[in-house]
Amino acid sequence: MLLPAAVFLAICGCAGSTQSVVAKAGGELAAAPKEAAKGWESNGIRVVRVGRAMNGMMLDLRYRITDLAQAQKVLTRQANMVLIDQQSGRVLAVPNTAKVGKLRQIPNEATKDRLFWAFFNNSDLRVKRGDKVTWKVDGVAIEDIVVE
Repeated sequence: MLLPAAVFLAICGCAGSTQSVVAKAGGELAAAPKEAAKGWESNGIRVVRVGRAMNGMMLDLRYRITDLAQAQKVLTRQANMVLIDQQSGRVLAVPNTAKVGKLRQIPNEATKDRLFWAFFNNSDLRVKRGDKVTWKVDGVAIEDIVVE
């Protein structure tokens, strides 16, 4: 009974802003998307960040759809979604709980530039901040994602 509540709190607590503040000429401050400087994109999907959640026991992946046609070929309910630790080769799966189901969000409709999420099991705490991971979704791989 506590697991669904803990997962709900973790999801709510991890839903932070994906914007950072940068200085423009003249000293003005402007919001700039964090993912603009990162090259973590493939098949119409851009990874915004991978961070630790629940004291590192889960990894929280946030991504955006940049090309609807390409992304819809990959992101389906049947798609197998995993994170791979590049150092050890260990595969992290999306937890599938009895009451909540898979801890991932799959777009139901054609929604572009919305932030989506997925959680991956890291219960042994092997993947740490600064490690590089690869996100694989049914044959499509986005590599060298740095864990925040």
